[in-house]
Amino acid sequence: MADAQHGVVARRQLLAAGLSRDVVRGRLRRGLLLPLTARIRVFARRQLAAEDITIVEAIPVTAVARTLVDLAELLSYDRLLDVLTEAEQTRQFDLHALHRALDRVNHRRGPGHARQPTT
Repeated sequence: MADAQHGVVARRQLLAAGLSRDVVRGRLRRGLLLPLTARIRVFARRQLAAEDITIVEAIPVTAVARTLVDLAELLSYDRLLDVLTEAEQTRQFDLHALHRALDRVNHRRGPGHARQPTT
């Protein structure tokens, strides 16, 4: 079941499959199951350009450049610099891809710190 769902299974699915609440709790305590938080928020479904999507282990995710642009709206300037530095150190940073991603979201309300010059 979890393989078909990228390793994620709901508690209700485990109970429906015949596991008792005690068995599920025990597996959680022993670290055999890891709880996921329900605090992930989706604010709006955005249409992404093909260049903004990449596949990681058969799961579509936003590309690094698009993720950096999106983070620029949320993070402080200092934290954004930390993230950019990490992307560069791990050789995932592509300045040209970042500029193209910025151009694609130019209509959005404020790219945050993304267009600020760095020192």
